[in-house]
Amino acid sequence: MSTKIYFEEYGGPQGLKVGEESLAAPGEGEVQVNYRAMAVNPVDWQLAAGYLQQWVPLDLPVVPGNDAAGVVEAVGPGVSEFTVGDEVIQSGLTGGYRSAANVPASQLIAIPAGVGFEQAASIPLSGGTAYSALKQIGVGERDTVLIHAAAGGVGSAAVQIARDLGARVIGTASEANHEYNEGSARGPRPGGDHRP
Repeated sequence: MSTKIYFEEYGGPQGLKVGEESLAAPGEGEVQVNYRAMAVNPVDWQLAAGYLQQWVPLDLPVVPGNDAAGVVEAVGPGVSEFTVGDEVIQSGLTGGYRSAANVPASQLIAIPAGVGFEQAASIPLSGGTAYSALKQIGVGERDTVLIHAAAGGVGSAAVQIARDLGARVIGTASEANHEYNEGSARGPRPGGDHRP
């Protein structure tokens, strides 16, 4: 059995329910994951509230949750890239608010060494958005990048990724968050480069 959080109609958080569901063996191309952490992203509550119905029609009931991290419990036929015990990140539009699930192997990546489950679950949407934006505009060595909302999920990931790409980072944030990224934005770059 797996515990799930789901909604049967669009609305606020009061419409979320907790239930149980049986979990079969993973099918062709699937991996069964026992989740240890789930991220809560803005798109999750926007889907549940019904704000995105026009662009993302859903067949209700739906289990929300874009991003989760956990341990592989079983591997279905046709899956060779994961084995039982692997620590993985799962990213999909819905389905992450469960204690365990069978998911397509294509939605999984291995958790990088030294990254905990909570950190791993927060990587795909925020980190992926930041990485995609910086790569699309070609940020690299000796560039200066202005990142607004540098203390937010996407912003803090963008600060770290831009620095890793060799850029100088200038960030904006509300006054309460001015100290948040100070070490990341001013610390030494990889390889010992200490340019301001």
